[in-house]
Amino acid sequence: ELLAVGQGRAVQPATTLNSEAVLIFTTGSTGQPKGVLYTHAMLLAQFRALQSALQLGPAETGLFGPSAMMLLGLMAGVTAVLADALSAPPAKLDMAAFTHLLQARQATLTFAAPLLCRRLVAYCQPCGLSFPHLRRLMVGGAEISPELLRDLQALLPNGDVIISLGATEITPVALITGRQALAMQQPDMVNPSAAANLPGAASMSGATITFGAACTGF
Repeated sequence: ELLAVGQGRAVQPATTLNSEAVLIFTTGSTGQPKGVLYTHAMLLAQFRALQSALQLGPAETGLFGPSAMMLLGLMAGVTAVLADALSAPPAKLDMAAFTHLLQARQATLTFAAPLLCRRLVAYCQPCGLSFPHLRRLMVGGAEISPELLRDLQALLPNGDVIISLGATEITPVALITGRQALAMQQPDMVNPSAAANLPGAASMSGATITFGAACTGF
């Protein structure tokens, strides 16, 4: 009945920059995953921030699971490779299928949480597998050790690991390449929790910060 009503008619929803665009869930690395509501303004601000640093475009082929990075890539004209195999959580992702897609599609860009990165290294190292076509491996969602950084960088002979430091509620906060982080010889730079006990305060504002909500039960 709904299909019959809408047949032959294009419906353009009344959308503004403050309209809800998508609900993105956090990785759960610090607790129960939470749904974060993004507006069109937030997505646009994040897109502009990432574009200024990464310069994504139609020449890129991205291998993505369902994520904000997928949406931002599509906004930049990136060819997005979507597959059922990528919808599994990092702990259960089929590594043979994942690496096959990376190679078969000659992906130049992908995103992975540190848990998936550890599994990728464990799968690739014994067979000497690397990805010379992969220009950028985006890593975020939890801390990453210098050892894992070095192992990942070895898988990308012509590319860079790019660490995204931040939270789903406020993104992106900062980007740094793996080569830069390792050259600085400051492992704490890739460990956001290292600053947890330092004195000070932070004030943030802007379109990339999600709506606040009252919290109870703490």
